[in-house]
Amino acid sequence: MKDPEFSAAYKHAAACIMDGATRQLQQNLTAAIDRLAQIVADDEENSMAQISAAKTLLDYGLRFTEFNDILKILEENNAL
Repeated sequence: MKDPEFSAAYKHAAACIMDGATRQLQQNLTAAIDRLAQIVADDEENSMAQISAAKTLLDYGLRFTEFNDILKILEENNAL
């Protein structure tokens, strides 16, 4: 890691891996949310599954909202 050329290549490769993983997660996000919503709405589903699905939707909904709020603030303050 002390070799600047190697360090730069390593950091670039790690960033590419993270970008690929993020894209893969984003592609499956809608299907996951749809499935969780189906579980919540399904009266045939056991209550623990419904509670778990609802909690997951609420948790990630809150995180997503916070992330978007922070992103907007950063974009507004980009001139700093």
